[in-house]
Amino acid sequence: GRIGLHRDLDDLGLQDVVQGGLRVGIAFARTFALSREIPVIGICSLDAIAGLHKEAEFIIATDARRKEIYWARYINGVRVGEPTVSLPSELAAPSTPVFGEGAIKYNLSSHHEGAYPDPALLVTIAENSAGHISEPMYLRRPDAVPTAERA
Repeated sequence: GRIGLHRDLDDLGLQDVVQGGLRVGIAFARTFALSREIPVIGICSLDAIAGLHKEAEFIIATDARRKEIYWARYINGVRVGEPTVSLPSELAAPSTPVFGEGAIKYNLSSHHEGAYPDPALLVTIAENSAGHISEPMYLRRPDAVPTAERA
């Protein structure tokens, strides 16, 4: 993968995350930043999509692969509860507007505007410590399991 280091922003941006997967990419980014004494700021990408929408209540859904979606509910632009992963048909509130590329892919919405995180909103969220996440949000259990746990 490629790593972009932006000294003027004092942050680390990962592009084309390491091929080993997101967990490996996050571990690498945290280790690299620690060794370089660069602060790491965790941001929920669903929040960066939510900032593009002004409805009183809505859901943001992104494609989680495996015919599933990652999603979270928002009221007045603020996330309510934790993001979750589920089948599109299991979405908690079908009458609530749904935005995001997962909503488009699984025909939960026809709204194509504001389907992806906005880079400017990512910066805004990064500048406000209230939106920071201290630990990665793993919504799905890892595929690999210890040998003792295999049936």
